[in-house]
Amino acid sequence: MTTLARMLTRPAATASLALLLTACSSASTDAENTTPVGPPSFTLVAPTDGSCRAIGSDVTARVPIEFATNNVVLRPPGACANFLNCGIIELRADGLANDQGASLVVDLLLGKLASPYRDGELHQGTGQPNLLPVEASLVTESGSVMLDAEGLPLTLAFKLVIKPSCE
Repeated sequence: MTTLARMLTRPAATASLALLLTACSSASTDAENTTPVGPPSFTLVAPTDGSCRAIGSDVTARVPIEFATNNVVLRPPGACANFLNCGIIELRADGLANDQGASLVVDLLLGKLASPYRDGELHQGTGQPNLLPVEASLVTESGSVMLDAEGLPLTLAFKLVIKPSCE
């Protein structure tokens, strides 16, 4: 007798199996999956604002930027269907488009910058630290920036030190 046949001869096991099969058989469609409910939000997980990233001599290095989201579905363009608060994360560095992704980690592409190195030292002319300004935005499939609960654009701004060595 097979394991399945033995299970079917036991009343409790039969009821459990029926419940499991019923739970697994319910199909859902994109028309039903309009979650999440509530205003979207996201935060920077890593690297932290003002932190240093060592890239050695590789001026084409990638710096992974990690985010956490709430009430957001990240999907590539064309895959949002009926999902609410659905889209991608777009990165800008030095005010220019840099990279985008439909995951919680998006690479900052240093090779797209005129000069990736930012030593964090004070600039003699301005007195401001030499940091790389980065912006991340949650963007819908239609290309507009998602809005938070107050109706403000969901954009995070942070700065990084990029050096050959952070020691």
